[in-house]
Amino acid sequence: MRDVSILFLILTALWALPFAAPHDDLFYVPDNLKSNVAFWEIIYQRIPSDRGLLHDADSLRVIYDTVRVNGLSGRARSRAMKEHLNELSRALRALPATDPSQRDSLMLHVAAAWGRELTPDEAAAAAERIRFQLGQRDRFIQGLERSGRYINRIQEVFRENGLPEELAYLPHVESSFNYKAYSKVGAAGIWQFMRSTGRLYMKIGYVIDERLDPIKSTYAAAKLLKSNFNRLGSWPLAVTAYNHGPNSMARAIDECGTTDFGVVLEQYRTRSFQFASRNFYACFVAAHRTASNYQTLL
Repeated sequence: MRDVSILFLILTALWALPFAAPHDDLFYVPDNLKSNVAFWEIIYQRIPSDRGLLHDADSLRVIYDTVRVNGLSGRARSRAMKEHLNELSRALRALPATDPSQRDSLMLHVAAAWGRELTPDEAAAAAERIRFQLGQRDRFIQGLERSGRYINRIQEVFRENGLPEELAYLPHVESSFNYKAYSKVGAAGIWQFMRSTGRLYMKIGYVIDERLDPIKSTYAAAKLLKSNFNRLGSWPLAVTAYNHGPNSMARAIDECGTTDFGVVLEQYRTRSFQFASRNFYACFVAAHRTASNYQTLL
């Protein structure tokens, strides 16, 4: 399943990407999140949904392999992925105890991905953090096509509410602008409101569900995001709270003693603040950059 030539191109592109966040003063990106933003740009811009990347869940600079998954059923895909994960895990665990001259090709490949020698504890921890991320290039393009119907009106709604219009790109992360989207846990619409949260701002029932109305749900999203910002004091925290909840992010501020998002990412560790929540803001910045330079996808 490994495609070394494609992996080389991905890594070359990943570290060659210029970096600039939307409205740096509002949507600043701390140094410890810049590689995450670059990673998600690669996922959105270069990797289609018939393949994905095996990578370290904490250090997104560390990409082990690109894997093709087209033509595989759900069970066959899971089996193949499990085998590949196990191979990488074994290579990582064996790495510190194996002299470089005695390492096999996979061990050398894994060592090169890190670019430094790992201690036994570091290697064991990394073996537990291997993660697969499916590509989204084709889906992002579909989202761009769908967004054309609403994006100008959505930006106008945010301006009317005194909010940065860059927030209009958040549905690329939530739903790819599919107003019919439903998640496994019941979130709906382009803004993926849960019923409990959505009812604070919209009519939601068996007959009428305003979560499925792109514009009415945008007004609701604007109110929620403004509330998050007023409570938390920065847009990186407010955007993250859209995924993780404002109460949880307020606890993060209290525990870390700062609203500096980079410090929060470094210090705040809970069972619930995991990969999706920790990367939600990075996904947003990457989605904005990708959508703003959509010609790169064509």
